[in-house]
Amino acid sequence: MKLKWFPSELIVRHEFARLTMIVLSIGALAVLFLAASTFGLGEWSAEGQQILFASLAFPLKFEKAERKPDEDFVSNLQTIAFLDPLTGLKNRRGLEGHVSSIFDEKFDTQNRVAVMLLDLDRFKLINDTFGHDAGDQILRDLAHRLKDLTIDKSDMACFRLGGDEFVILWTGGPSFAEVDAFCIDVKQCLSVPYFIDRSEVEGGCSIGITWQNEADTGLGTMLKRADMALYKAKSMPGSAHRFFCKQIEIEMQSKREMEDIVRSIVVDQSFDLSYEPIAYADDLKVNHFEVNILRQGFDCYLLANDDYVNVLNETGLIIPFNRVVLERLVEDIASWSKQSKVVINMSSSQLLDPNFVSYLSETLRKNKVECNRLVVAFDTLERTENPELIGTNLQGLVDLGVRIASYGLGGNISDFISGEKNQHKYLILKKNWVKNVTEDAGSFELLENLIKLAQGLGLKIIVQGVETASQMKHLSQLPNILIKGSAVEKIKSSV
Repeated sequence: MKLKWFPSELIVRHEFARLTMIVLSIGALAVLFLAASTFGLGEWSAEGQQILFASLAFPLKFEKAERKPDEDFVSNLQTIAFLDPLTGLKNRRGLEGHVSSIFDEKFDTQNRVAVMLLDLDRFKLINDTFGHDAGDQILRDLAHRLKDLTIDKSDMACFRLGGDEFVILWTGGPSFAEVDAFCIDVKQCLSVPYFIDRSEVEGGCSIGITWQNEADTGLGTMLKRADMALYKAKSMPGSAHRFFCKQIEIEMQSKREMEDIVRSIVVDQSFDLSYEPIAYADDLKVNHFEVNILRQGFDCYLLANDDYVNVLNETGLIIPFNRVVLERLVEDIASWSKQSKVVINMSSSQLLDPNFVSYLSETLRKNKVECNRLVVAFDTLERTENPELIGTNLQGLVDLGVRIASYGLGGNISDFISGEKNQHKYLILKKNWVKNVTEDAGSFELLENLIKLAQGLGLKIIVQGVETASQMKHLSQLPNILIKGSAVEKIKSSV
């Protein structure tokens, strides 16, 4: 059986052999000296001196010969440490080593380095859909494409930073126009579809770009700016690239402040709930309300503000936030004298919480509130992530007796209306559907046909944005629909 040695064990093994040789040599010399003194052999001959020196030199020669493989082994380890085994590109350590040599030189504006931070679009979805082996295959393919783009450019180097993030360094002071044109080439190259098990997967990437400046002290400051630019690029539709600028830094600082505010709202529960009436169009009877969530001390609807919603989703705070809001809402409903229903808007991210239905069920049970008094409206039912869990939670809500609602006909509306108990579901039409119903007969006819179609499928209808008495009068001609807006708020109602 062949023994396998770790580097430390190799060193110990060779050190032990070397010391053994030295000890044996010294022992042999001691015997020779003892013999000479005992038998009076006199001074050493020239031949004896050569033997003595050879015996002393042997361990040193042995050490040199034996330690050479260790040095090769360490050299190989160093090479491996700076390479990404999946793609063959240099890794973050390799990038840091490359950049450190740049910072050893005096900064020159005309020779500054361009840093391009690249992120593959929809990579998480690919991993979740096709598996991690497929994801690895795409990363290898992507790295191969980047190598082809830069192989003839001695002033460029590619690195894999980690995950699906890659870095391209361009030395020699490239111009804005040159970097811009190169990024366009990169996006075109990476937009070519990938193939996984005969399935075609759309490509694409986002790129954040920055330049080295005199204040930079190392890789970290440059990557931080490139990352901010990448964040802006990823917020744009399709594949995009963005150059870092001061405005982006200001926006990111504002975003961090927003994150602190949202986190404090969740932790301290510093929000208030207000309730907006929803009435039947024909008799203006109010028996539904929509809950609005306000930041405490501010006239600001949290879920009506895209900045707050985006931060809640990006930080993962949306799930705990919705939980504390639901608890407060259910407590309020339990105290009402009338058996009104309440519509609450939620991000579809909540459907990715595997404990969502059980938690909601327990909250309703604990407060003795009937499940059918709650209408949960989701911003979209697009099942782009973990569709099985989303479908399970949607069905769980229906089985529990909670009403669910979808906005308009977007998202996966076919799944929404294909299940059972459509009479427990709502279709919410936004204000653009009623904006021109009083002036344009065609708009009213279109709205009327849509409502009849939805009601034929068993859905209840809520029309938002009813702001004038004229709009209310037109909608009153449509049977059994609910309306909401500033015109309805004027109706004197009590919970």
